[in-house]
Amino acid sequence: MKRIGLVSFVIILALSAFFGCKEKGTEAKPTGIELRFRGCITFGAYVFIDGEVQGTYTTEQPSEIEIAAGPHSLYVRSNLYVSGDTFFCWTQDIDVQQDKMLPVTLSCPGNKCTPQGGGGQ
Repeated sequence: MKRIGLVSFVIILALSAFFGCKEKGTEAKPTGIELRFRGCITFGAYVFIDGEVQGTYTTEQPSEIEIAAGPHSLYVRSNLYVSGDTFFCWTQDIDVQQDKMLPVTLSCPGNKCTPQGGGGQ
């Protein structure tokens, strides 16, 4: 009888080690925007959310920028002069949903401006 109990214990221990313990908790998903550029040459872009700089991102590849859920003001400006004091720039109101990455695609043709002070806006 003791052998059956010991064998059962060893089998249960081996199965537990093989399959492991799986938690039923939920994994946090990122919340923010997935920034993409279309029709642009390669340059860096300064990204501002609600007037606060988020960093510099490249036009070469998509970038995920984590921000809180809710409505925000997005301003993006190239670090490249197009001509004189003119840059590529975009202004857009966005509404980010919790646990989702909002796709934001910015197109270069026709999006030029002369930035003014105060966070690039």
